[in-house]
Amino acid sequence: MNHVALLSGDARAADSNAYLVRAQSDLSDFFKRLRPDAVKLAGYFQRQDRGFFSDGTILEQGRTKYGGSLEWAITPDDRVSIRHDGAIALLPQIGLPGSNLDPLALREIETELTRVRYEMKRGRFGLQSEYAHGYLRDPLVAGFDSHRDSLGVMASYRVSKWLKLSLGQDSILYVSGNDPQLGTGAIGLAPGATGDWRDRFMSTVGATLSLWRGLELELAESVRWSGDNATSIGLKLPVSKTASVYARQLLSHAQDQLSTTSVVGAEDRFGPAGAGRTYGEYQVESGVLGVQNRAILGLSHTWAPWRGIGFAGGYEHQQVFGGHLPDGTPTGDAQRDVVHLGVELTRFRRLKLSTRAELRYDSGSGVVGLSPDVAGANLSPNVDTRSGLGAGYYADRIVTPGSQLLLAPGRRWQVVSRTGASFALSRDLTLLGRFNVYRTYNASEERVEAQALELGVGVALRPVQWDWLNILFKYTRLLEMRPLSLTEDLAQRRTIDILSIVPILELPFRFQLVEKLAWKRVEEDHDLLAGTSLRSVIHTLLWINRLNFHITGRFDAGVEYRFLRIFLDGQGDQLKHGALIELGYWLHKHIRLGAGYNFSSFSDNEFADQDRDASGFFFRVVGRY
Repeated sequence: MNHVALLSGDARAADSNAYLVRAQSDLSDFFKRLRPDAVKLAGYFQRQDRGFFSDGTILEQGRTKYGGSLEWAITPDDRVSIRHDGAIALLPQIGLPGSNLDPLALREIETELTRVRYEMKRGRFGLQSEYAHGYLRDPLVAGFDSHRDSLGVMASYRVSKWLKLSLGQDSILYVSGNDPQLGTGAIGLAPGATGDWRDRFMSTVGATLSLWRGLELELAESVRWSGDNATSIGLKLPVSKTASVYARQLLSHAQDQLSTTSVVGAEDRFGPAGAGRTYGEYQVESGVLGVQNRAILGLSHTWAPWRGIGFAGGYEHQQVFGGHLPDGTPTGDAQRDVVHLGVELTRFRRLKLSTRAELRYDSGSGVVGLSPDVAGANLSPNVDTRSGLGAGYYADRIVTPGSQLLLAPGRRWQVVSRTGASFALSRDLTLLGRFNVYRTYNASEERVEAQALELGVGVALRPVQWDWLNILFKYTRLLEMRPLSLTEDLAQRRTIDILSIVPILELPFRFQLVEKLAWKRVEEDHDLLAGTSLRSVIHTLLWINRLNFHITGRFDAGVEYRFLRIFLDGQGDQLKHGALIELGYWLHKHIRLGAGYNFSSFSDNEFADQDRDASGFFFRVVGRY
């Protein structure tokens, strides 16, 4: 888990899982009349919760990405493709003077992009054309909901082995809602208020020079018909089979304002099978919003010096100077450093153990230099209606929400440690154990802001002679403290005890019966004011009845009915119940993909807070051992 997950009052920030599912297919494998690589299908779904962290994934925290593509090679020189990419980002908010934003809530931004492309080659001549539809939604900014349709054409001609020329034209055909560049004026440049059609057209001319042994120089000049322009120059060089370096310079001019951006980066893999990786990138941007520097540097490596004993370690540094959001909101300076170490022991037949520890340092200056006049403004909860919001300049680039390093003001240290182990007492009986520690210390205010301690034990019974029976028993105790207010030093302290048992029985005629019974006790102290708190105790009992049918060796279908009873001390009890259907596919004997619909309003996860509505379609990945 990370600092934001432990500090945020938003329940979604506590999730700390991540997974990626990717599939691709060549239809010629199924239709023999198609030539190889003629028609290709691909799709992916990636989710990384706000509380998940591993090396190299800082910029993906709190993001769900999904999409797919279809490519059709009509001839060896003609190709048509359609592609869709979507993303939903949960980003921390930054409270500003006069703003009614909740700093403990998260901001959800959705982007969708659909593209249809045609590519053609005729000797030295090449042509690319693309139609695109984009959608941008930000529910926390009043009235911000944008659609955009655009059409682009790029023609290229290879003059010689070392020189290729290109000419392109981009046109925005349709805009609705509050577009960042061409909207109503509440956000962005607001050319839509003047009705200047020239802001919707941009022409680009460029050249690519092959200088020496893979070294390429790229030059491009883009001119918007209203007068704004941008010039870019870049170099890219593969220095070995595993390493490459690149550099790029962008000079932009918009509304009589000049801005420059410099980017330098490199990546290299080392060790057996590329198990080690180093990477780094540095950006410097200077313009009307001031100077902004961004840097990221990382090193990670995994190695196994002995059979069954492996180690992992790494370091990552990210820093921003003079940061600001695309709409001009200043975010100040921010720095994050992460060191992680891990050990995995699988050498012994009966004992398996893995542990990972991370030390993180965050330093954020917060928002500076902004004092908008909001006297008399009618502020809605979590809607930023400050006058002057978004008076930034966008030059000649399409504005999309970026992966900004947003940190709360102050210096914080965080320790995260996770340990898991299993020991086989016999062929039929295995003991399980888990020990996790999280702690966030505010060095600026010299106090602990958040902490959690989790201890879990379990027993797995899998009789070898009775292979139709599996029983899993688990007990977990969780002690946690979360802040309710970062300014008034108010917190929520909880002690959670969970006891569960899951028997699984294989029945005749390909049926399988799964029962689950889980009891949870939550004792909570909720600060109301300094020195005053409200204590409550809640008991919940979860009972799940599930029947699966093994359709084939890999596909199965399931239906279940579940009951949840909630007992409140002195307030009676509440009963919830409902059904669920699911279709599953076993990628591997230990990995199962499932999708279905939950007709009830609660989750089958006994660790989840049952005050969230879990109904609707779902997708999940299940692992077993």
